[in-house]
Amino acid sequence: MVLERSGKHDLSKLRGARLVLTDPVSTSGSLLPRRQFEASLGQTLERYFGSVSFSGSHGRSIQSVLKGDADAGFISSIQLEEALLTGRLDKGQVRVLWSSEPIPNDPFVYRGALCEGLRKQIRSAFLGEEADQELGEMLRRLKSVRFVPVDDRLYQPIRDLLAR
Repeated sequence: MVLERSGKHDLSKLRGARLVLTDPVSTSGSLLPRRQFEASLGQTLERYFGSVSFSGSHGRSIQSVLKGDADAGFISSIQLEEALLTGRLDKGQVRVLWSSEPIPNDPFVYRGALCEGLRKQIRSAFLGEEADQELGEMLRRLKSVRFVPVDDRLYQPIRDLLAR
């Protein structure tokens, strides 16, 4: 993400620029950009950009770019949409120059030691026939249609990416 008014509308204009990442262990705000973006650059972010810093959160990375403390930042598309919806960011203020492949969102989980009856009730609340209607407002805010069951295999592509 870069400021629209910056004129830095392609990656070549960001060579030597100030980059802000969210947190060293953030998947979308650091880990994925380091693996995928560095692969396309053929060099580390530190070699391509003039400086690389961490803001601590997606929201602070957005603010760093808006205030001019950074020229570009990697943030979650969900966080960018949230900033637009809440008015912390105006449409047209920033430009997205790069996006990763879609990644799984954070799962809702329960402790495996719960009794089976309670586990069934929880699954039904999220995955049952009435769940889409009863959870409609939350789903709309999440820009989602429904919840789907997941298992550990869904996260294997991220592990594979990080292992490279």
